[in-house]
Amino acid sequence: MAMNNMCAVIRVDSDASRIFNYNMNFRKITPLAAALFMAGAAEAQITFSTTGSSWNGVSSFFGDGSVPNPFRTDDSPDGTTAFAAGSVNGSQYVFGFAKEAFVNAGSYDLSSTDLGAGTALTLNFTGFSALPRYVAYTGGVLTGYTFNSGTGNLTISATTVNPVASASDSSGSVLNSAFGLIIETGGSYDFQGTVFRTDGFWGDIATLNNGYSGELPLAGVNFNGTEGANVTFNAYLTIDFLNSIGINSPAECAAYLQKAGVSNYLTITRQLFGYSGSDPLITGGGYTFGGASTLDFNGSGVDNYLLATYANDTWSAGNIGVAAVPEPSTYALVLGLGAVAWVAFRRKRTTAG
Repeated sequence: MAMNNMCAVIRVDSDASRIFNYNMNFRKITPLAAALFMAGAAEAQITFSTTGSSWNGVSSFFGDGSVPNPFRTDDSPDGTTAFAAGSVNGSQYVFGFAKEAFVNAGSYDLSSTDLGAGTALTLNFTGFSALPRYVAYTGGVLTGYTFNSGTGNLTISATTVNPVASASDSSGSVLNSAFGLIIETGGSYDFQGTVFRTDGFWGDIATLNNGYSGELPLAGVNFNGTEGANVTFNAYLTIDFLNSIGINSPAECAAYLQKAGVSNYLTITRQLFGYSGSDPLITGGGYTFGGASTLDFNGSGVDNYLLATYANDTWSAGNIGVAAVPEPSTYALVLGLGAVAWVAFRRKRTTAG
């Protein structure tokens, strides 16, 4: 289920008439009634918890007990208050912040609220019956992540971020601070607790789309970007998961973009915690990996994981994520297809001239 088909509810004051639905994609506001969310929330197990959650390191979140799952950054809402809600749709739980009832794209801009870009967030979610298949979020780098399989709790720490341009904000000037996330608990793609971070807006993230030709990334998401805007991604993948998909060393991990008519391998940088050695793809021998992770992705305690960082600036909606390094013959095929496309482009320009 694509994220842009999901809705959530936020309550902005004590007036029940101000409960509203908003679509995660600015281009279409869904007509779903608040009652639909009420039913979904009652059936869902996953909820946001103010216990163990904070913003700016010490400040608390407040809830309104009269409706399910609306939260705010202070107990006396004013012009700086940020509001949040979580909603379950199918196998995904979606959580995000806004500054007001949905009016336009700017409603998701948190820059005038308590949650300006760079604000530290620790968010605690309860009710998990199994390991999340993956988490995808818009925000700053991951500074804490703990999944507790015994209690069914997940805690994530990061910051709000000034998003770069993407389909929902093609100029990159409307949104100056944002944070939101998807937690996948079912569906076709199980990445065993992998976390994806991006500085592109969360409303443009969706599940991998298998409608393109070619191979899907071994782990990734679909993202709808803006041509020319450089969107950065981090993938935090446990070593156990990488081994299960046939990646057994840093040198075997690559980044991959797949969309209509295009399949590209992307430049990747990474750090592997709990591993001693040099990154073989860094010119001059690279740098030494080392240390221990403080993140627990699967409830088994501190994990060794690979942090893969990659970016892309050539966009339409496409799948982007981690793949295995291609065989030399595959490199040749990709380069060959690129050469054919270039020749065709040159011929077209010559004919047009």
